[in-house]
Amino acid sequence: MKGVFILLMAACLFPVCGSARLGETREQCENRYGKPVEKNDLADPYGTKLAESFKYRKGFFEITIVYHKNKTGMIIYRKIDGAGGYVDISEDEIGVLLQANKRGDRWYGCTDAGKRIAPVYGGNLEAGSDGNGWISSNAIGVYDRSKKILIFLADEYVYWFDYGRFNADMKDF
Repeated sequence: MKGVFILLMAACLFPVCGSARLGETREQCENRYGKPVEKNDLADPYGTKLAESFKYRKGFFEITIVYHKNKTGMIIYRKIDGAGGYVDISEDEIGVLLQANKRGDRWYGCTDAGKRIAPVYGGNLEAGSDGNGWISSNAIGVYDRSKKILIFLADEYVYWFDYGRFNADMKDF
């Protein structure tokens, strides 16, 4: 009963957390967050556009979503303090976000989650072995406390990358 109460409180206190989900369309995400505050195109080394990245702000969260063929493939959450700096995402908030983005039956601890996401994210992630990495039947999640960044990635996205670059043979979700 106590667990249910905590989950309900977290859902009420952090409404942005239960929002974006892997595989959703840009329209669905904009219905929750409004218009993006920033847009970037992701291209291969030859300049071929492969995906789009949109940054949204909702409450105390900055949410960056990478779309490919209008579907959410990667979501990056960062919590913002009143001065615009990044702060830790609480365990309750992480729990709500894990629930929203699992895409499978449940999350399992994964000690190499940071290594699996790093080539896609484009940087080193100090996470996974400390209990902040998760894998489900078709998604990966990692929270890097040092960078204060929570990333969810659809498994399909992992396969699209070859040696840290997008693979030209991307398949649909």
